[in-house]
Amino acid sequence: SSSSSSSSCPFSSTFTKESNNNNVDNIPTTTMTPSDRSQIIQNVTHILHTLLVAGYETTAISLSYTMYCLSKHPRCQERACEEARRVLPTLDTNTKFDEDALPYCKAIAMEALRIHVPIIFTTRESAKDITLDTDDEGGMVTIPKDTRFILNPTMIHLDEQNFDRAKEFLPERWVRWEDGRWVDRDFEMETLEEETKATTTAPPPPPTTPSPPSLSDKYIHENAQADTISAANPQSFFAFSDGARNCIGRRLAMMESTIFIAVLFRDMCVDLAEEGYELEKERRFVILVPKALSIAFWKRDD
Repeated sequence: SSSSSSSSCPFSSTFTKESNNNNVDNIPTTTMTPSDRSQIIQNVTHILHTLLVAGYETTAISLSYTMYCLSKHPRCQERACEEARRVLPTLDTNTKFDEDALPYCKAIAMEALRIHVPIIFTTRESAKDITLDTDDEGGMVTIPKDTRFILNPTMIHLDEQNFDRAKEFLPERWVRWEDGRWVDRDFEMETLEEETKATTTAPPPPPTTPSPPSLSDKYIHENAQADTISAANPQSFFAFSDGARNCIGRRLAMMESTIFIAVLFRDMCVDLAEEGYELEKERRFVILVPKALSIAFWKRDD
């Protein structure tokens, strides 16, 4: 049986179309050497290792920051709870999770990452001369080819030129309430709509979208203020870097974080365990982690 299984494996040096039980015509004959097979296995192992590390350690750190942010913003906990209970009415072994059906919980993860990026910096090297408009008295600046950049995502994320009310924790900058559910915001479309309104003399139509539901009336004012925030520009978000060499674990990290937030805050609450506690961070190589996290959880009674 061992001989049979090895002869039908595409990684086997003796594999041919005739030896394949399914006789798939589009599988080419291969004369892969043991060295080739070993190299392929090594490459795949490295990719999987990178994927798991990229989506594990930084995800755990990001969730710690998320818990801190939510402990200071109970109104966001209520909105996350409402969405989780609406999308996940029951939790058991048959529950199917879809992070795309939980946009508000995902927005919470995005916003926590925007304010508290675990990675201190990333680097890039220019492949050609780049001319940038500094949008100030500096005018146009040309950066020569082969220049090495050091990018600090936190500086970008907390700059008011990139994000309105940049230092405030507002998941609503990523999502809006529409047709009875939260949906991702379209920065380009909303920007175009605002520009059109600015050039139109007619009075704006009355709003038709109802307010998002809430578990209580405690945060009506805070929620109303949050709902006025302008849409975030995703091109200014660098928590996972960007371009062809962005974080390989991005999809996995966002999926894990979104589902974790939904499941946890569907039935739980979090608050600071010490009055007046302020988060402190410490550096571990190129990662910033919380020195400690003084928070407490309890089960919802509503």
